[in-house]
Amino acid sequence: MRKFKLIIGGISIIGITLKAFHIPGGGAMLSIFLGILAMFYYLLSFALFNNIKLKKIFEKSAYSETNAKRIIGSIGIGIGLSTLIMGGLFKIQLFPGAKPQLFAGLLVCSTAFAISIIFYLKNKSMFFKGILTRLIIFIPMGFALYFIPSTSLVNYYYQDYHEYASVKSSIL
Repeated sequence: MRKFKLIIGGISIIGITLKAFHIPGGGAMLSIFLGILAMFYYLLSFALFNNIKLKKIFEKSAYSETNAKRIIGSIGIGIGLSTLIMGGLFKIQLFPGAKPQLFAGLLVCSTAFAISIIFYLKNKSMFFKGILTRLIIFIPMGFALYFIPSTSLVNYYYQDYHEYASVKSSIL
């Protein structure tokens, strides 16, 4: 699962780069692979954060080293990360509804970050270290996208089409 996540994340970064340099296909690649990454966190976060292998997900013995609180917390963090990723995708692609999604994802992830810091400092658990590592990556990106005005992105994407950029900016 870890390799899959890294591959999808890497391809998503390539999609962001292609979109930033106005290379055709960048937006489609970005939408597909960030969507896959968001679904991955949404559906499989309980297994990912608790180090449960995908092929052992239905075996009772795989859950012997975890408890219900960790599983529920992992699901909540997965939903928050998924919302944050989709909000970022919406913002980069200039889709409507990006701000509320980014806000909701940042609210859940920031709360989870504060709780995880407290528990990590208490017992230095690898569970909380894994959560903190992901949150340290995604929260700053979410804040950056939240505070970048959509009009700045429109002006950048359509810098050669000033009339279109002014109309699109007035809509946003």
